This record gives sequence, structure tokens and C-alpha cells, in this order.
Amino acid sequence: MGSFKDNQERTWSIDLTVGAVKRIRSVLSIDLLDLRDDTFTRLASDILLMHDLVWLLCEEQATKRGIGEEEFGAAVVGDPLSDAIGVVMGAIPGFFHAAKKSLITTAVQKSKAMREKAEELTAKTLADTALDQRIEAAMSEGIKNQVEQALTQLSSPTNLLG
Repeated sequence: MGSFKDNQERTWSIDLTVGAVKRIRSVLSIDLLDLRDDTFTRLASDILLMHDLVWLLCEEQATKRGIGEEEFGAAVVGDPLSDAIGVVMGAIPGFFHAAKKSLITTAVQKSKAMREKAEELTAKTLADTALDQRIEAAMSEGIKNQVEQALTQLSSPTNLLG
């Protein structure tokens, strides 16, 4: 079991039990234990799906605290959501026997490292001034094409304005 804090500094526990995994599978059609599935890619690319997963794991605690899904969602965004997913991913290897647990731990670590590398490369690409120049050139070319099309239409013999 692990925990994370939301934006309100409330601590939430993540206990990845068999019942929780079955509920996630049933409600979200995600099998956290099927490593052949595209589950981790889906979670990494769909922040709302990640939130739904964390909500399902914390819903009982939230209910006891009188916190609904909307309030929970407002408090579990950004770093808290990322922290919560980290806790979930860290708990997955605990479902497997020792030999497989080691492989899964390595796979989870590699997956995390690849996500971090992708974010780093994206930030580097966006900071590159050459990208700004390419975007500006593409926009300029698009505008020129639109103006040319408009002028062609205006000078057309079928133009009703002339």
C-alpha cells in the first residue's frame, strides 16, 4: 500500500487489492495485470482515464470523508495525479511471484524512464527556435495560399462581383 497527497494536502491511500483490480477491469475495461495489453500506453496518453482509475481506488475513502468525485477531481490534478499513478504502478509488481516481480519492476521502471525521456525530448523540441521558424514559415505559406485562392476567385470570369 502506498499513498499520495492531493492539492488540499489530504493523504490518500492506494491499496491495489484483487477486488480493486477486478473493479477497475469491470468499470474501465483495463486489466492492470495484463502486461501484454496497451494499458500503460492508454493511461499515459489519457489523463482522464488516469483520473478515473485513481478515483476508483480512492472512492471508498472519499465517500467516508464526504468528498464527491468532482471535488476529488479538482484536488487530484497535476503532480498529485502523477504521484497517485506512480503509487499504482509501484504496487503492480506485488501481485506476482518473485521471479516475475523482478521483471515487472524493471518493466515499470523502464516505462517511467521512457515517459520522462519523451517529456524531456518534447520540451527540448518545443524550446528549439528552429521549430518557431518552421511554424512561422508554414503559417506564412498557408496565408499566401489563402490569399492566392481568394485573388483567383475574385479575378475569375464567373465571379458575380465583376
